[in-house]
Amino acid sequence: MSGENSQPSSYKGQDLAGENFDHKDLRGTDFTKANLEGATFVKANLQGAIFEKATLDKANFQEANLQSANLGEANLQEAYFFEADLRGANLQGAKLREAYLRRTDLRGADLGEATLERANFQYCQINKDTKLEDKWRLVWEIVNKSLEGRDLSECDLQEANLIEANLQKADLTGSKLQGAILEAANLEAANLQGANLEGANLKGANLWEAVMENANLEEANLTKANLSGANLSNATLEGANFKNSQISFETQLDENCKLVWELVNKIVEGRDLSQLDLQKANLTEAHLKGANLKEANLQGAILKQANLQGANLWGAKLQGANFEGANLEAVNFQEADFDKKANLQNSNLQEADLLEVTLEEANLQGANLQEAKLKVANLQKANLKGANLHNAYLRGARLQQANFQEANLEAAVFQEANLQGANFSKANLKEASFIAADLREVSESEAVIVTNLEGANLEKADLSCAKLNRANLKKANLHKANLRAADLEAADLEQSNLEEADLLDANLRVAFLREARFYRADLHRANLQVAYLYKANLQSAKLVRANLQKADLQKANLKLANLTSANLQFADLYRVNLEAAILEETNLQQANLEGANLSRANLKGTNFKDADLDIADLTQIKNFTEEQIQEARNWEKVRRDINEQ
Repeated sequence: MSGENSQPSSYKGQDLAGENFDHKDLRGTDFTKANLEGATFVKANLQGAIFEKATLDKANFQEANLQSANLGEANLQEAYFFEADLRGANLQGAKLREAYLRRTDLRGADLGEATLERANFQYCQINKDTKLEDKWRLVWEIVNKSLEGRDLSECDLQEANLIEANLQKADLTGSKLQGAILEAANLEAANLQGANLEGANLKGANLWEAVMENANLEEANLTKANLSGANLSNATLEGANFKNSQISFETQLDENCKLVWELVNKIVEGRDLSQLDLQKANLTEAHLKGANLKEANLQGAILKQANLQGANLWGAKLQGANFEGANLEAVNFQEADFDKKANLQNSNLQEADLLEVTLEEANLQGANLQEAKLKVANLQKANLKGANLHNAYLRGARLQQANFQEANLEAAVFQEANLQGANFSKANLKEASFIAADLREVSESEAVIVTNLEGANLEKADLSCAKLNRANLKKANLHKANLRAADLEAADLEQSNLEEADLLDANLRVAFLREARFYRADLHRANLQVAYLYKANLQSAKLVRANLQKADLQKANLKLANLTSANLQFADLYRVNLEAAILEETNLQQANLEGANLSRANLKGTNFKDADLDIADLTQIKNFTEEQIQEARNWEKVRRDINEQ
């Protein structure tokens, strides 16, 4: 320990989460109402310290000296007190749920009204002066005083931590053990008739010849438990986990539960389970490869990490089923009935048949849906973040407000799909098909939700005739994308890459195209009316008969662009680069060309009436007449070449 404190410190109300106080002398220190979540006090001297109403969840007090410390009403959930000295400490009203009190010294400590659910009392010391409610004193006795044949009938042991307890031949009839921890406990020949063990943890417990007739074991953890010769007649076992548990010929278990046990413990392919009732069955890691589950009832079933590769789930009832991490490769889900918010997180649905299936608000985060068939499926508001939908077929699917953030959608087919308000931020959409898809904004209550494709990779994607009104395509990669006749009115394409894209007949009216790249893009007959194209790169772009009326093209690069018969009336072309551009029959009436570079441009039939050519560069221009130039304002201020005529 460090030297003595001449004067106690105060950390009252301070945020000290995660701080390291190991080996420190903190006698009498005031930590009242301080946030010390995750802080560590290993071997610290905290004698007489004040932690009243402090937050100490997951704090580490291993081998700390807490004699006479005040921990009244402190939050100490999951705190670690291994071999700590708590003699005479005040823990009245403290929240010690799941606290680790193994080998602690609690003699003379006040734990009155303390919350001690799931707290570990193994080998800790108490005495007659320790203030402890009767329930928790009994728990301490069960854990620390080995006694065969205890009478614990009708006892309240809810959420008690009885890990490794000896309850051999104990009478636990009608006892309340909901949520109790009985991991590795010895319950050999114990009487648990009518006991309530809902949600109890019996992992590795010895239940050899135990009587559990009429007991409630709903959602109990029986993994690795020994159930040889046990009587489970009429027991409630919905959601109970039998993985790696042992049963024998003498084990009394109804046929449905025996089947569940077999499915999770025996590898048998191609089982016929059609029309069976497996409602609320816990089939975690079950072996169901190639199984026929046609019209089976799997409502509320737990199928986490289960192997259902190639299984037939046609018409199955799947409401509330949990498929998290399951292998669902090539599964037939046609006509299957999912509930809203189905959990398929991280599941493998490669080549799965989900034709017309409803998975509204489903959790498919990180799922593998490569080559999955999702034609006309309903995935409205589904979470597909980070999912793999490479080559998936989603024609006509309902995908409004679906989350495809960071998903791989390469070569996926979204033809005629409804994607209003969908989020494709940072998604890979290379070569994806969006022909006639609806990607417009959607209104919900008073909010307007814009389809988000920001930063998405849409290289060579087919978006012909797609509705992308007001869509967010900021910094999206649309290199060589097909946007023929696409509706991009008011879309945000700032800094997007549209190089060599096909935008024939596309509607980009009022679109935000600041610094967008259109190098060699085809914008024949495109509508860019009132579009914002500040500093956009349109070099070598084809803008034949395009409508750019009132467009803002300030400082844009249109070098070598083909603007034959384009309409640029009232457009702002301040300092635009039109070097060597083709402006045959182009309408520049009343356009602002102040400081524009038109050197070497082809001006055959160009209409400059009332355009502003102040200090514009007209050197080496081709196919023009003086009459054309003189129809403009400030024509006399242009830069000219003496050999032009």
